[in-house]
Amino acid sequence: MSIDPGSRKTGFAVLEIDHQTGELFVVDAWTLDVDRVAERNHQYMIEVHGIEATRQWVLQDSLWRILEAWKPFVVCCESPYMGDFVATFKRLTEALAAYRTATLRYDIAMPFIMIEPSTAKKSLGVPGNSPDKGLVREAVREHPTLCKFIDLDLLDEHSVDAILIGYCHYKSCHA
Repeated sequence: MSIDPGSRKTGFAVLEIDHQTGELFVVDAWTLDVDRVAERNHQYMIEVHGIEATRQWVLQDSLWRILEAWKPFVVCCESPYMGDFVATFKRLTEALAAYRTATLRYDIAMPFIMIEPSTAKKSLGVPGNSPDKGLVREAVREHPTLCKFIDLDLLDEHSVDAILIGYCHYKSCHA
């Protein structure tokens, strides 16, 4: 399972390996709208603890439920990039703490692997410093097996980035 982290929108992807051919393919990919879940299901928590704490709860609880449903053997996640946006970096770091806690809650022995954004991009031939999300989408599309069971055009940038993170981990293990 792979994650493109965000405090408001988080991309998830579930990838599998065909053990006969060694091919990697995406089974499912989607984006969690954290604020929508918080506002629909946790209004009282927002009133008592505020939106930031409620987002952290939604991230942790949602990932734990996803892990229970899919039962992956590893979680890999894009590491936060600070750049010029300190507040964004802070929120991403807090989101990562929620993801790690959910993973530990699910299985204390499960690996939680962090992948640098530039390393992930380079794994599919995209320049590591490129801000162009379209390049990532096209690189994923051009891979011969990744999207043979899903329609990439139905996915947003967060789920596509989650696919990229999963592919990067696979490639690092099978180099």
